[in-house]
Amino acid sequence: MIYYAINAGLESKLIDRVVLSTEDKEIAKIAKECGAEVPFMRPKELAEDHVSQFEPTVHAINELKKQGWFSDIVVLLLSNTPFMSGEDVDEVIKALIEDKEADSVRSLSEAAVPPHWMCTLEKDGSIKRYVENIHIGDPKFCLRQSVPKVYEIVGMADAIWTKTILESNTLFGKNVKGVVFGRDKSLDIDSPLDLEIARAIMKKNREGK
Repeated sequence: MIYYAINAGLESKLIDRVVLSTEDKEIAKIAKECGAEVPFMRPKELAEDHVSQFEPTVHAINELKKQGWFSDIVVLLLSNTPFMSGEDVDEVIKALIEDKEADSVRSLSEAAVPPHWMCTLEKDGSIKRYVENIHIGDPKFCLRQSVPKVYEIVGMADAIWTKTILESNTLFGKNVKGVVFGRDKSLDIDSPLDLEIARAIMKKNREGK
């Protein structure tokens, strides 16, 4: 999985260094074989399930700074979106550079299901729309054309000013912009089913060449 993220970073024309943050020696070895740099190891306490992306990112910034290197922009490439390309990465970076007001730019994809169709299940078994003040039977929200288009943050490639990360203590900042990608680009592998779908797409792509 990490090969695809590393390869997208290496294909990018705007990224100077592709650096992997990991606590795992085997993953570090594989990453190096794929062309990434592993100039430091992540502390194990920053690799727990409850740790967000923020802490390891700050750790990476500080470790690289100790080694005499500092970048104005941090680009996060996650290993669960294998169809991302170097051009996709550059599109996100350009969006950040060209928008003087942006603190960060996140990769988005149109949501498969609008929140107006989602519901909560009450203890007595009854359901209520997730969006408050909308009755479950309101016909106005039964058709997709009647609900606003919504997007999900897919995390395939995100660009943030390093200054924003260090000063705001977030990976977002106040002014967050987005670049929309198709579902074919942003397929997020979070389950065995997602993996099977990705494999099927890859097989189809290979056979089509």
